[in-house]
Amino acid sequence: MRKIATILFVLLPLLTYAQSLRISAFSPSSRDICPAFVYDADGALCSVLKIETGIRGLTFEAGLAGIMDVSYTDAAIYLYIPAYARVLSVGHPRYTGIRDWILPRTLEPGMVYVMKIDIDHPGPLTTKTVADDRTFCSHFIDAWLATCIVEGETGEYFIGMRYTYLQNKVGPYVSFAFSTEEGRSFFAGAAFRITAPETSNLDLHLYGGIGLVHDSSFAAEAGLRFAWKKDSSVSGWDFGVGCQAWRGCIAPTVEVGLYIWGIPVLCCLSVCL
Repeated sequence: MRKIATILFVLLPLLTYAQSLRISAFSPSSRDICPAFVYDADGALCSVLKIETGIRGLTFEAGLAGIMDVSYTDAAIYLYIPAYARVLSVGHPRYTGIRDWILPRTLEPGMVYVMKIDIDHPGPLTTKTVADDRTFCSHFIDAWLATCIVEGETGEYFIGMRYTYLQNKVGPYVSFAFSTEEGRSFFAGAAFRITAPETSNLDLHLYGGIGLVHDSSFAAEAGLRFAWKKDSSVSGWDFGVGCQAWRGCIAPTVEVGLYIWGIPVLCCLSVCL
C-alpha cells in the first residue's frame, strides 16, 4: 500500500506537467477599444493582444519584436506589441508552453485582438495556428459606375474609384470620378459597419457623403456595400449599390471591388463608353 501511495505521489506532478497550454481562439475585435496608446521603438502605435484566460502565472515573448508593455485586469491580460510582430511564445512554470506560435494574420496598429488560452490534453510543444483566421477587412478599393438620369432620360456616365478605410464601426471614404462629357466629380463621407465579425461572415456597410460635380453643383450620395470575411486587411470580393443626386439629376451607382475584378470591369466600361 505504501508503494502504491509513493508511486501516485511521484506520478501526479508528472501528469500535471504533461498538460500543455493551448491557444483556442484568435480574432480581431471591433467591440473592444484600445485601453491605452503605447508606441514601439520606431514611434509607431502598438497592436493590443487581449488575453482571456483563467490561468495565472503566464509569461509572454514576442520574438525579436518584443513586448512594449503589459497590463492586468480582472478580466484579461493586455499585451502591447509592435504591429510587425509575427510570433508569440507563452510559458508557464507548471504546464508545457507554446513556442513561436505564428500569428495568423498581419496586425494593424491600434487594433485589439482577442486571444483565448486554456489547457490542452497532454502533448508536446505546439506551433499550430487557428484554422479560421478570416475577419472583416479594413481597406476597400472599389470601381463604380453612375448613370445620370434627367427627366426620365439617361445622360452622361461617371466612372470612378472609391477608397474606404473601415477598421471598426465607422470610417471615412473618398471618391473621385470622370464623366463621359469631360467632367469630374468628388465625394467624401463616412461608412458605417452594420454587422460584426464575431456573429456574421457578411460585412455589410452603409455609406453616405457629399461632394461636387463638374458644373460646381453640390451633390449627395448614399449606398450599401456587401463584403465578406477574408484573411487579409484589403478587400477583394465586394460589391455595392447606391445613388447620387444633384441639381436636376438622379444617378444610380453600382460598384465592385477593384482589387480582384474591378480593374478588368473598369477597363471594359471605359472601352464601351
